[in-house]
Amino acid sequence: SGAGGAPACQPEAALQAALAKAAADFDRGAFKTSGLAGALRQPEQAGARQNYLDAALCIADLTYLLGGVFMQFHRIGDGLGDYGMIRMANCLHLFLKVLETKVQQLRANLEQLSAAVDEALVLARARRARVPKPEPTERMRQRAHEAFERAVSSRESHSHMLLQTLEQLRARSAPERLPALQDSLSD
Repeated sequence: SGAGGAPACQPEAALQAALAKAAADFDRGAFKTSGLAGALRQPEQAGARQNYLDAALCIADLTYLLGGVFMQFHRIGDGLGDYGMIRMANCLHLFLKVLETKVQQLRANLEQLSAAVDEALVLARARRARVPKPEPTERMRQRAHEAFERAVSSRESHSHMLLQTLEQLRARSAPERLPALQDSLSD
C-alpha cells in the first residue's frame, strides 16, 4: 500500500492491463484509437498485431531487468570490483542468459512485425495494390525504417551492441579469470 492506504503504483500491472485491453480491442476489431495503419487492421494481420504486443512486453521486461535487477549487480561491482563479480559469476551469467534471450525475443518480434509491414504496406504499394486507410505518410515510413535500422537490423544496432556488451561482461566475469586477478592483486 502507498501513502494514505492507497494501493502502491504498480506500472507492471498497469502495462499488463493496457496490453490486455489492446489485445481484446484488436480481437473485437476496435482499432479507432490503436494508432495502427489500416493495412495492419485487417483480419489476416492478427500475427503482426500479436508481434506488436509481444514486443511491448519484451521492452517492459528489458526495462525491469536492466533498470532493476542489473543495477544490483552493478552495486556489487562497485563495491567489490572484478573479484566480487567473478564470485557472483554463476548468478550473473544466468541473468545475462535471461537478458540475452529477452533481447533476441524482442528482435524476433520486431523483425516479424517489420516483415508484415513491408508486405502489407511497402510491397502492396509497389504492386499498386489498394492499401487500406489510414496510411502512414512518406516521412512516417522513412522515420520507422530508420528507427528499425538503428534498433534492430544494422550492424551497429542497439540490440547488436547490447548482445555484444553482454558477451563481453560474461567473459570479464568468468571464474577462469580469478587466478589471473589474484596474481595481479598480489603484485
